Amino acid sequence: MKMQKKLNIVLVILTVILVSLVSFGGIYYRNKGKMDNRIPDYQLGTDLKGYRQVTLEVAEEKDSDESEKSDETENAEEKEETENSEEKQEDSNEESKEEKPEINKEDYKKTASIYKQRLKDLKVDNFSVSCDEETGRIVITIPENDQTDVILSDLSQKGKFTIKDSKTEEELLTNADVRTVKVGKNVSATGSNTTYMSIYFNTKGTNKFKNVTQTYQNNVEEESKNEESNEENNEEENVENNEENEEVENEEENKAEDSSEDEENKDSEGKQITLNIDDVTMMTTSFDEIIDNGVLSLTLGTSTDESNDELYSAYNLAAIIENEELPVKYEIKGNTYVSSTIEEKDIKALVYVEIGIALAIILLMIIKYRLKGMLTGVLFVGYTAVLLIVLRFTNVTLSVLGILAIGLCYLLNSIYNYIKLDKLKEDGLTEKEKQKAMKEILMKYTMIAIPQLIIAIVFCFTQWAQLLSFGMTMFWGIIISLLYNVLLNKILD
Repeated sequence: MKMQKKLNIVLVILTVILVSLVSFGGIYYRNKGKMDNRIPDYQLGTDLKGYRQVTLEVAEEKDSDESEKSDETENAEEKEETENSEEKQEDSNEESKEEKPEINKEDYKKTASIYKQRLKDLKVDNFSVSCDEETGRIVITIPENDQTDVILSDLSQKGKFTIKDSKTEEELLTNADVRTVKVGKNVSATGSNTTYMSIYFNTKGTNKFKNVTQTYQNNVEEESKNEESNEENNEEENVENNEENEEVENEEENKAEDSSEDEENKDSEGKQITLNIDDVTMMTTSFDEIIDNGVLSLTLGTSTDESNDELYSAYNLAAIIENEELPVKYEIKGNTYVSSTIEEKDIKALVYVEIGIALAIILLMIIKYRLKGMLTGVLFVGYTAVLLIVLRFTNVTLSVLGILAIGLCYLLNSIYNYIKLDKLKEDGLTEKEKQKAMKEILMKYTMIAIPQLIIAIVFCFTQWAQLLSFGMTMFWGIIISLLYNVLLNKILD
């Protein structure tokens, strides 16, 4: 048993060293001539990294009456205007102004909520959207990263998505028919990147889309049949013309019939649809077969560029399509980068203080409990390494309070180990006494941790980014502490 326990201790120490190297160093591999880390970077909050602040105001739409007046002044020499006609125009202008719908507070609030949903769909963390209900002024703050400029480039779009007939411009499908949109990227063996998008329609939209795919076919088979029939008709006409050269009138009639048939064939060939955003055509297409699963698959482009700008643009487009159209047209009036109010040296000082406290606790453990204290210190390092890895893979946004939460989690874990070492410091305990003592220790620690865990969960649902960071960090710190210590108890005791 003693030999097995020693082997378990050695195994645990080696595992802690390996996990610590991965957490504090990383796992690097060569990717297209450069070294990339498989461990994700820390997600830093706006108070540490800075953020982008964008101001949106209601766009001033050009009044159609003004354009009519400008046209009238240009053509003043050609038209004779009388006082009666001017009075009539003024009356009609006043009536048209009265007919224009007024923008109310609810439209401003709805616009702000749609912007929030778009940012959520883009998985933007730590953002805020505030709206002045009186003026409609909207202020959006988002973290500064590689996607920021791409996200902001489409903020001014109302997001009216339509599928129309290419000729009649009849609306066949809109945003209301879309359930969700998925975006992906395929990398071929040659290194080319293909960005694709799949639009999933809801139940009503699926039925509409099926009818659209049935109506707007390529008609390849029909075209070939029409061509064959035209050739046969032309051959028969040539024979008749050779036999009856005198019948000029029949020849003219046959030509007229051929021209009418060609026009009909052109009409059948020209059945296509257009995909539009804010009445701007994205692409024109038709269908080879009837699609009844309610999924429209599109290829947005292929490139050999290593950047993800095209992919980010596709995500932006997806967030616009699967949400409602903005009830109010907005335009960007301000776009500024706000740097962090905390200097880098202050952040480093905070981290160094926490590291110093952690080392002091380990040193006290070693002085008081000797070999057991040294093993506990190694386990402390392993716990911190595991916590940092989990925070990176779960994309927890670290703020100043989040960094403080890491230190509090370390102190909470230290309380458990202090209780354990103090309870088991006596030698000569039997296995039953040890098991009983460990259950008491774990129960006591659980009673201490549960209130902290409840507070952390409450903070996880707050809208304040600082408290959210604190709550998420504390939540993972407490959960990992409980699981980590229970697992080690089974291995070492």
